[in-house]
Amino acid sequence: MASFPPPNKIKQFTVHFTWFHERYRVLQHDATKDTVRIYTRAYIMMLLFTQLFGDKSGNRVHIRWLPFVTRLDEMGSYSWASTALAWLYRYKEAVMAVVVKTTVMMIVRDENVAVKKDLDDGGI
Repeated sequence: MASFPPPNKIKQFTVHFTWFHERYRVLQHDATKDTVRIYTRAYIMMLLFTQLFGDKSGNRVHIRWLPFVTRLDEMGSYSWASTALAWLYRYKEAVMAVVVKTTVMMIVRDENVAVKKDLDDGGI
């Protein structure tokens, strides 16, 4: 059945991602219908966190999404695309900072490779 994460996996309103992964990684073949629903909810929570609504911590799942996975039958009626766009807009500065940092790191890496190649070829 369902269990609560230990205190060292909880921080304010978030649960450490590893707890979800460790606790709900393998579903037993003889699982009851209720157990399957619990694992389904946990899996959807992990998908929401990793695919749509990540935050700057990168390793925590916020419990704000729990009400949305409580009623599995209603999940198809939610406007997930609109929610994802609103989330992205809300955190656009943080997202852009990550994009810029990643781009700069790629440029520096590529320039370092080009300089190393020139040095190896005796061009500089």
